[in-house]
Amino acid sequence: MEFIYLDQKDWVYLSRAEHGRDDGEAFADVLAIAKGAVRLNRARFPLSSCHYMETWKAKQPERRTRLAQTMLALSQNVTIAAGQQLLPGEIDRALQARFGRPHATRDHPAFGEGLGHAIGKPGYGTYHLPEEIARQLPPGERDRCEAEMRPIMRQALLSGVAPEGSSAPAIDPELYELPSLTYRRSEERLVALFKEYGAKKSVRDLALAVLSAEDLKVPLDEALLRAGIAPDEFSRLGEDQLTFLAEIPSRHVDFELHRLRHDNAELPRRDSDLIDLAALSVAVVYCDVVVTEKFWTDMIRRAGLDKRYNTTVLPNLHELKAHLLS
Repeated sequence: MEFIYLDQKDWVYLSRAEHGRDDGEAFADVLAIAKGAVRLNRARFPLSSCHYMETWKAKQPERRTRLAQTMLALSQNVTIAAGQQLLPGEIDRALQARFGRPHATRDHPAFGEGLGHAIGKPGYGTYHLPEEIARQLPPGERDRCEAEMRPIMRQALLSGVAPEGSSAPAIDPELYELPSLTYRRSEERLVALFKEYGAKKSVRDLALAVLSAEDLKVPLDEALLRAGIAPDEFSRLGEDQLTFLAEIPSRHVDFELHRLRHDNAELPRRDSDLIDLAALSVAVVYCDVVVTEKFWTDMIRRAGLDKRYNTTVLPNLHELKAHLLS
């Protein structure tokens, strides 16, 4: 079975096709083929926490509901873990390859079920009847009622639109809008600094590697302690401490895309950059196919990340159609 990651815009195109809109007609074929692949257990289209956040941005509840229906049909409620959940295991495996320790790694499954898996809170959003009601039901009725409610609640969590008669899941736009805005502004300041000092590519790359290593310091220190590797033993890697980043897959993808983006100071920084990088840094490593905008597709290929992680990276749904047919 292939795990196929779709950019949010591609989910929107498929939703338009699903609901018979004229501007979705061009994607009707790929939607039908994707549905067939899901029915035959040839493919799943996992959702990430980023998909939930992007879906919540749509202002019209009806649009969010339609989009959630399409996403759940093709994903079958399969989700992909966020980088924070996968990072400890990645660091452990990198240390094990270098130092032979730790003896046991903290492996976290990349794919699981529901929003709880996507955000690292197992069981979050799973529907259970209130205990005072459940106690009054005949044996087996509780399970039946809960089973009927679960797909309804999955859609409510993804769309932010609750079933009639109940309250919608709380959605605070600042939870995702403020970090994205803060990241864009920090990137703009970094671009300005590189320009001010006339930083050459080698200097920019080194500065970005140092920033990435600094961002990794807390989880790395925790992993070293757990593995019984003293800081001075790790420091003997010397300059290899920076190349060690390339041995931590999701951080490696994040760094390479970040680095290549800074090769062009004139590229406008966007509020969506943080979500794009968070999603792609995991999807490129763990999915079999990634469909994303041409800008990111070109950079992933330039960095050789598709070959390194054996991932098919495609710029649009039409190329995905050809891939699924083949």
